[in-house]
Amino acid sequence: MASSDLTLPEELMLLALSDRKGVKRGQFVDMALAGAGLSELLLRGIVYELPGEKNKLAVKPEGRTGDVFLDRCLEIIRAKGLEGQAKTWVQRIGSRSGISKPVSEALVQKHVLTRERQKYLWFFERTVYPEMDPSAELRLKERLASAMFSTGMVSPRDAVLIALANQTGLLRLNFDTALLKEHKARIKEISKGDHLAATAAVDAIRAVQTAVMIAAIMPGVVVSAS
Repeated sequence: MASSDLTLPEELMLLALSDRKGVKRGQFVDMALAGAGLSELLLRGIVYELPGEKNKLAVKPEGRTGDVFLDRCLEIIRAKGLEGQAKTWVQRIGSRSGISKPVSEALVQKHVLTRERQKYLWFFERTVYPEMDPSAELRLKERLASAMFSTGMVSPRDAVLIALANQTGLLRLNFDTALLKEHKARIKEISKGDHLAATAAVDAIRAVQTAVMIAAIMPGVVVSAS
């Protein structure tokens, strides 16, 4: 399967999961998945930026994507109204218990991961998702490496992934640290959106990236999940 057949949350999850153990790595991954989901909805035009309203987004009142995780994001957003701040939506989605499970399960359905039950600490069990087909992740890493370690414009999709992976510590878990250090300035620029190709969703995607960062550094801010 090509990495382009995956959603942004699915691609981020591939970077977050340990290939052999199938457990999540990195920091604030659920918040980053929420940001990736919101960015995917922006790129699909289901969520859009309100004209003249900085960092304020709106969602279409009806419609589904057919993707379990993305539709869950829409359900959570719409439950509180059709307009809101990006940071509020990211916190609301990312704070839901078990929010990442539909992303892993989708990758199982696409034959990228496999599902296993594993015992830990002698008495407890958990579900883990080891990699079954490494080809999608390899192509994803090649694509992101090309964006980070070369020059030129970067697609919104790749910019989102690089920014979120950078914020959550996943870049250093997936790419050569010497290369990351050598291209640190470009990665920082990409994460800020400086190399984004001009699209209507660019400003909104930047707002989502900022929202994930705020959600990650302010764990004391609790958004009601009711």
